[in-house]
Amino acid sequence: MLEYNDLDDNVNMSIYSQNSDQILIHNFNEYQWRRSLVNDGSLIFENNLYEITYNGTSSKMNSSEQVIIKFRISNTTQHHKEMPHLLLTPGWIVQFDVLFNNLTSHFKQSRFGLQLAMISNLTLSPTEEFRKDVLFSIDDELTPGNFEMTNFLLGESVSKLNNKKLVNTDKHSKNSTNPPAFIQIKPACFIDNQWRTVQNSRNVYVSKHQDLLNDEDSLRYSLPSIFYADRINPNTIDNNTGLMPIGIRLLNVSFGTPTDGFYAKTKFIVWTASFGLGNPPKDNLSSLLIGLIVCSMLIIVSAVILGILLVIILRRRTTLDRPILSHFVNDPIA
Repeated sequence: MLEYNDLDDNVNMSIYSQNSDQILIHNFNEYQWRRSLVNDGSLIFENNLYEITYNGTSSKMNSSEQVIIKFRISNTTQHHKEMPHLLLTPGWIVQFDVLFNNLTSHFKQSRFGLQLAMISNLTLSPTEEFRKDVLFSIDDELTPGNFEMTNFLLGESVSKLNNKKLVNTDKHSKNSTNPPAFIQIKPACFIDNQWRTVQNSRNVYVSKHQDLLNDEDSLRYSLPSIFYADRINPNTIDNNTGLMPIGIRLLNVSFGTPTDGFYAKTKFIVWTASFGLGNPPKDNLSSLLIGLIVCSMLIIVSAVILGILLVIILRRRTTLDRPILSHFVNDPIA
């Protein structure tokens, strides 16, 4: 978790370096995480969803401060009931909420954000990063006023210099994962967990570029270190298997909207995103939008046809009303 002093009120913490005095780093690996056993620890799906909640505490926090992370999976294809209504599919997608409640601000214009470590079996050079796809849709029924979806494809890399997709089948096939992983982000967070409405929504800003991991020790006691061991070190090659180092990139995500009064005004932020395997899910156009498009097309086509018919009728009526011998009226009498 990152806290920074948004001096320019532009919700961009990427302008600060990690050692800047305008940014504070709250390492989650220094927190004590307690699991909330809602279902006595048994795998019970309610409304086709299974949720696990972790409450984080730190010696630097008081009893009223809350940092909560919630994970959920689904045994059916569905949209979660809460905005931004991200799509869940059985077994392939994990959706998570991050909630900051009543945190103490250490700056006059404090905002909070996250630094996500994106990890893939795909080896990256220092000038490469994971591919980012920003998709736009005309359908905002699920998240009114928000037409954007950002997907990070952890099975593909691009150059930082020109954002050009790189293709190197030899390198990628050696460390390829099937299916590849992804992270899906809807650029919206909320200042009320019970009422996730348009009025209570705030922007989510994703950094333009991804940072390199300079301190491998920060992942020493994390879950990836169990799976990848020494491959976390970018300079290590496993001589026994020939496997290359894994790809790790850091993504900065900051929450808020310019002129919203900073975090201190509401002292609450909740953000939802998803990660999973395979291709990121895509929302189909809603039946309401399809109906509106069809009705609009029918109205336009009907108006065109009606206009053509009126023109034909008026021209025909003009021809019929003209006297048959009208061209003899001015002829001289013999």
